Amino acid sequence: MHLQVLKLAKSLIQARILMSGSVPTVYETPVHTSIRRLYLSPTPVLDFLTAPDLEEITLWVPPDNGPDLRAHLGPFLARSSCPLRRLCLHRKPDSQIMGILAEFSCIVELVIIITGSEAAQGVNALVSALTVSTPGPTASMALLPHPHLRSMYFGCGMESWINYAKMLTSRWKVPNSGDKP
Repeated sequence: MHLQVLKLAKSLIQARILMSGSVPTVYETPVHTSIRRLYLSPTPVLDFLTAPDLEEITLWVPPDNGPDLRAHLGPFLARSSCPLRRLCLHRKPDSQIMGILAEFSCIVELVIIITGSEAAQGVNALVSALTVSTPGPTASMALLPHPHLRSMYFGCGMESWINYAKMLTSRWKVPNSGDKP
């Protein structure tokens, strides 16, 4: 049903597609030329979409981490040839994120929405993997090995996690660092 509505809405700029249960079998992949922003769950729906002008995508991934994101995101981006710049994930950070950033250098903005208390370890591992710190009086921090990444945002869905998100921001505020959160 959702995909049929998209097919009819030719001038739609933003879409939110949330499906529960299994993804329906679709025999065609319509091209959605006007969609710029897409919020999607589950990720296998990407297999049935083509959006050549997509700039931002938000994916909600279940707590069990669900399917391999690259298995769906990769073919979608190749098929769409879109100028995707921003990736937002509602999930616990894991090693898939580093693989996605390595494979898709078009992503210059990364947003992680922390969805559970078990996310702390994953966020710390992600920040450590993304940065190289130089201690001492001329302390600095660099985004390696993904210099194309220009912006990172960590958010939280629960009031009690706001202090944790603030702590992440403070990790970027190292003297002489050119990188900002």
